[in-house]
This record gives sequence, structure tokens and C-alpha cells, in this order.
Amino acid sequence: MWELCLERPRPRFVPRLAVAVGIEPLHLLDVDPDDPPLAALRLAAGLATNEMGAPGVSVMTYVRLEDGRPGTEPTADAVRAVAALLGVDEVRVRAAIRRSRRDHAPLAPFGG
Repeated sequence: MWELCLERPRPRFVPRLAVAVGIEPLHLLDVDPDDPPLAALRLAAGLATNEMGAPGVSVMTYVRLEDGRPGTEPTADAVRAVAALLGVDEVRVRAAIRRSRRDHAPLAPFGG
């Protein structure tokens, strides 16, 4: 069903599927692999949101970051913890957080 886009694979299957077809996990997702949002990095790592809690970052804090909610400025410890969970560097996590914010930014109102 995945190939028909009727269902999406569970996060834990994304890395396995990527290995099976010989590509990087981010290339399976509908994102720019050079500038992915935080959710894409999580899926590429094969993790569900409820697996993103770690010392320095709660699951709810992570969800706020992934959702791009304004006013959620991560601490250095939180960025470090997320990077460790995802298996990427801290620079990549900070860029992904910025991308998530851009993707969820409200549109400017019409008129004036």
C-alpha cells in the first residue's frame, strides 16, 4: 500500500525501506534532503514522536520544536539531546528547527 500512497510506513520502517532500495532515508520523504524539517530527520532515524524524550528535552518540548511553534527556543542541552537521538550533528538540528518554523509560519494577512 505504501507504493500506492494509500498508507505511510511506520517510522521504524523508513530506514529499513531505504536500505532495501539503496537510498538515504531522507530521499524517501517528500522533503528537500539538504534542508529537511525536524519531522523528516526523526522519520529518517526511524523514530516516533513518543520516542523523542531524553535528558534535557521532554517529548512535549520536542513536539513543540517539530511543530515549529513560535516562542519555543531550544536550550543547547535540548539541541544536543535531539541531535544524539537522531544521530545527526547539532548544526543539522538547529537548521531543521528553523525549517520547521518556516514551514509552519502563518501567512501574512491580505489587505492592510
